[in-house]
Amino acid sequence: MELKTLIESEITMIYNTHMQTDFPATELKPLSTLLREQKLGHYFGCGLFEADTLKAYAMFAVSPCGKYLILDYYAVVKAFRGQKIGSRVLQTMQAELLKTYQNILGEVEDPDYSLDDADRSIRTRRIGFYERNNAIMSDVKAKVDTDRYLIIYFGDKMETKEIKEQLWQFYKMLFGDTFNQKDIQITA
Repeated sequence: MELKTLIESEITMIYNTHMQTDFPATELKPLSTLLREQKLGHYFGCGLFEADTLKAYAMFAVSPCGKYLILDYYAVVKAFRGQKIGSRVLQTMQAELLKTYQNILGEVEDPDYSLDDADRSIRTRRIGFYERNNAIMSDVKAKVDTDRYLIIYFGDKMETKEIKEQLWQFYKMLFGDTFNQKDIQITA
C-alpha cells in the first residue's frame, strides 16, 4: 500500500464519489474552495492506494503561518472499513506530517449534540478511535453554523489560547469572504 499526495483530479473524484456520502452535507465545503486553497498551497489531500484502488483519504488545510495543519476530512472508503486501515493510515500520516508541521488539529463531532442514541454511539466511537491513535483532547469547542465540535490535536502540547487562535485562522482562510457571515464560535 502506498500513501501519496493527491492531485486535483483525484481530489475532485474523491469529493464527488466518496465525500458526498462519508460526511454530512452541512460539513462539506464547496469543492471549488478546496481546489482554490490547494492551488494557493494552503490545502492538500493524501490517499492510501493499493495498486490503483483508493482505500482511505484525508484532506488537510495548512495554517497561514505554515506550522499547523487541520485535518479537514478523514475517511476509509466504505468497502474497506473494519480492516484496521484507518489506524494504520492515521499513524503513518502523523509520522510523516509531524516531521514538517508542529501540530495537526482536528474537529470531532460533539456527542452532547447527538441526534439520537445511535448518533451518540458513532460520535463516541470516533473520539475513541482518534484517542487510541495519539490524539489529545483539548478543552476547546467550536460551533460552525449548526455543527458542534470538540477539538483534538496530534503532536506537541498546545495551550488553549494557541488552539483557539489557529482555529480562527483556519476558519477565516477556508471560509474566505463568507467568514463574517458564518455563525462561528470557539470556546474553552
